[in-house]
Amino acid sequence: MPSFFKKRGPTQLFEMVMQENWADVTSRAKNNSSEAKSWTKVCIDGTHSSSLLPLHQACSLKPQVQSVDALIQAYPKSVRMKESFFFRLPLHIACLRGASLNVIQTLLGYYPDGARAKAVFDRLPLHYACGSGANRDIVLALISACPDGPRTQDEHGWLALHLACFYNADVEVVQALLEAYPESVGIKTKKGKTPIQCIKVSKGRRNEKIIALLKGASAFRKEASKQNKYLAYGVPLKRSNSLSSMDSEYDFVPSDSEVC
Repeated sequence: MPSFFKKRGPTQLFEMVMQENWADVTSRAKNNSSEAKSWTKVCIDGTHSSSLLPLHQACSLKPQVQSVDALIQAYPKSVRMKESFFFRLPLHIACLRGASLNVIQTLLGYYPDGARAKAVFDRLPLHYACGSGANRDIVLALISACPDGPRTQDEHGWLALHLACFYNADVEVVQALLEAYPESVGIKTKKGKTPIQCIKVSKGRRNEKIIALLKGASAFRKEASKQNKYLAYGVPLKRSNSLSSMDSEYDFVPSDSEVC
C-alpha cells in the first residue's frame, strides 16, 4: 500500500481490501453487506482526494475474482458507481491497474454497459486497458462489450490504438485494434499524431513489429482507397500480387470487412 494513501474513517471491510486479505474480504462482504455501500475518502496521489467504495479500491489492487464477486453481490449498484475525482467505474480502475481477465469479465457480466462508460477526458475502459499493458483477451472482451470502443476518441483525440502504440502494447493487441477499426491507422490526435507517430523509443529501441504492422495496415488502406476510386470512375482494375507480397512483408492479414 502506497505511503501517501491516507484513510478517512474506513470500515473494516475497506481495511481488509487495503491489506489485500482477499479471503477475509470475501467473507466480510457476505456477512456485513452494509459495509460494501460505505464510501471512504482517500488521498489518491498525494494531493487529490476521492471517495471510493470498497469495490473501487479492490479493483486497484489486482483482486481475486471471488472477492470482486462478493463485493458486487453485497452491493449490486457498486459496479455502476463512479469514484468522485476521476469519475471512474470499478471497470475503469481494473483496466488501469492490470486486473485479470476473470475480474474484467466479472465486472462486464454484472454491468456490460460499463464498457461504454466514459471517465475523465472521455476515456473508455478500453483506453485504460490499452495504456496499461492489458493482453489481447482483455482487449477483445472490452471490444465485444463495446464494438464502437476502438473508434472512440477521447477529449484529446486519442484512440485506444494511439495509447497502445504510445505505451508499447503487445503486437497482438495492436492487431486486434486494427482489425476492429482498420481506419484507425490514419486517425490523428488533436495534436496531429498518427498511431505510428505515438510509438515511443523503449530502452533505445523501437518495436519494429508494431511499426511494420502499422505500415502494412496503412499501405493496405491506401491501396483499397485507390481501387475504390478507380471503380467509382469505371476504370477497370488490373489484378496484381501486390497485396499478397504486402501481407508477407508486414505480417498483416486483412479482416473480412476489408476484403469485401
